[in-house]
Amino acid sequence: MSSVALVCSSCGNENPDEARFCLACGAALEQVAEPKESRKHVTLVFSDVVGSTALAERTDPETVRRVMSRYFDAMRAVLEAHGGTVEKFVGDAVMAVFGIPELHEDDAIRAVRAAAGIADRLRELNEEFQERYGVELAIRTGVNSGEVIAGDASQGQAFVTGDAVNVAARLEQAASSAEILIGEATHRLVRDAVLVEPVASLELKGKVEPIKAWRLLEVEPQVPGIARRLDSPLIGREREVALLEEVLQRVERERRCELVSVLGAPGAGKSRLVAEFVASAGPRATVVEGRCLPYGEGITFWPVIEMVTQAAGIEEADPPDDVRKKVAALLPEGDQRDAIADHLSALLGAGEGGGALQELFWAVRRFLEALAADRPLIAVFDDIHWAEPSLLDLVEYVFGWSGGAPVLLVCLARQELLETRPSLLAPRPKASSILLEPLDAEATARLIENLLGGDAPPPGAYDTIARTAEGNPLFLEEIVRMLVEDGALRRDGDEWSADLSELTIPPTIHALLAARLDRLEGHEREVLGRASVIGRVFWWGAVCELSPKAEQQRIPARSRAWSERSSSLSIPAYSASWLESKAGERLAEHQEIVGYTSSSRGGTAATSGGRGPSYSIWLRAPPSTSLPRVAELSRAETSMRPRTCSAAPRRYSRRIAPSALRSSSISLRRSRQSAICAAPGDGSRRPKTPRETRSRKPESRSTASTSRRSSIPMPISRR
Repeated sequence: MSSVALVCSSCGNENPDEARFCLACGAALEQVAEPKESRKHVTLVFSDVVGSTALAERTDPETVRRVMSRYFDAMRAVLEAHGGTVEKFVGDAVMAVFGIPELHEDDAIRAVRAAAGIADRLRELNEEFQERYGVELAIRTGVNSGEVIAGDASQGQAFVTGDAVNVAARLEQAASSAEILIGEATHRLVRDAVLVEPVASLELKGKVEPIKAWRLLEVEPQVPGIARRLDSPLIGREREVALLEEVLQRVERERRCELVSVLGAPGAGKSRLVAEFVASAGPRATVVEGRCLPYGEGITFWPVIEMVTQAAGIEEADPPDDVRKKVAALLPEGDQRDAIADHLSALLGAGEGGGALQELFWAVRRFLEALAADRPLIAVFDDIHWAEPSLLDLVEYVFGWSGGAPVLLVCLARQELLETRPSLLAPRPKASSILLEPLDAEATARLIENLLGGDAPPPGAYDTIARTAEGNPLFLEEIVRMLVEDGALRRDGDEWSADLSELTIPPTIHALLAARLDRLEGHEREVLGRASVIGRVFWWGAVCELSPKAEQQRIPARSRAWSERSSSLSIPAYSASWLESKAGERLAEHQEIVGYTSSSRGGTAATSGGRGPSYSIWLRAPPSTSLPRVAELSRAETSMRPRTCSAAPRRYSRRIAPSALRSSSISLRRSRQSAICAAPGDGSRRPKTPRETRSRKPESRSTASTSRRSSIPMPISRR
């Protein structure tokens, strides 16, 4: 529960919360929020210089200072380029954290790439050091992931504490010169993008049990840390594949350009769907693919670079002249051939500046049309929700101006694209959208059986897995993989047996969801934390009761749908007193929560391994409808049904049409405006009561549908 400290900046006098002017000197008081700590799952990098004491002993101090200053500057640049925050330099050691101030779902692979990057950068520096000073440096590095307590980054308190920090430091100390050791938690998150070899279990200082570790040998560039399984047949997406095939046939028949946007929550199977479509269409179409990167330098047109490189067969070692010749060979004869080749070669770094941006757009369009001269072209832009605005402009330009050539543009995106670039998904001719919905029960059962080699799991295990994943293919894959790796799901002869008494959320899914939660505003996360005490369906009155008095008027008075899940949301002890005061005769129904919170009056935080209320919320909340859109608010008008028990607070449940829930995406900006209501007296309209809502004259069908279309961006489905 957040609080404010009303201390006069002029005289230092402490004043009561309701004071607006200092009671001692009369100066205006500013409400200063106390520093807020947070629990986060981060990845830490520790790197230390080997033999620095001996180096300082035999080298002039001025030389040592110049060498170490140059080293620290270079290491900081590499770590920050991958999204890390350099916590501190202690002596000759560097500590960096990935996940502070902002979490990313790929923090672990970023950290590992940064660790490999500082090793590569040091090799370059050693050439300079040897030439100028006659010295060389050697480092050893440890990387580990885990839960920490982080200070308030907004006030410059980014320092982290926790066992994960200690393990990372111990791994660095156990590493040999020029060696990088990664911990078990990190290895789980990056296993498909790294080449490693296991080392003997480490007896680390302060640790009771031996620690598993791996020696990092190589990191694959541009490869996700966790690769999707492609050995299982595509299930539950037959209609979507048929729709893509229908659009391709129309493009080929009418020789025109069309745009298809495939939208879905993380893990819904967008890439797998398009891979299946491309595989079936490959023999009669030319296919080029490019993926937008979440971070990096010079990545604005990275998907286009990948497409040109694939189509022209360009190798990394090709000299600039060969690159230009390979690009020109794909273009038709004519006066514009050289100009197009010049622009594209410059984009690939094999030529001088390519001129204005509009000229580059024109060259890319003509290049794609040239590839479609003999047969249809399928150009796939993956993860376009990470695209820079200039790339999105390019896609819209090609779609709007390409003509006379059979070009199918396929854009894969999460639903955040509805907020960042709604025009790309706006209803218009030759454009369509496909929204991937959760798998139904039959498809879920078939996918689980395929993941287990064609055999069905025990009935109890199936129910638990299906209920936890709720139709998200990635969640199903990761849960089954984790259960098999941990031995909780094992084969006994011809059958599978399971022990799911300690089911936890796979770290890959935890990282994905935590990153989405972390992108919310601070006050939104606080409200979600209070709501999590109650459950997936909650009373706004309860949320107000659990909020500070200064914030209670901002909590909306009417029911809203906030579906949330987090293994690290705190369960305040004062929730017990609220339940005791409000439940009345039904107190026995809530006795478990009252007992749990009463036993931790100090505000103990529940973790994913515990058995507190947030643990059950974590397992029950639907991942495909709630989690990928965690904390998004629905603006759809709903009917409210109060509970019949007068002793308990009125509890409202949402009834949202499935089509509205699955086919709409509401921006967080709009959500904040409607959910965090302004305090009375500021000129804002008071929310209508249920009685006033029922007495309002009904709108005409045309007016209501128009209003709904204008406020909710809807992807277009051609089913």
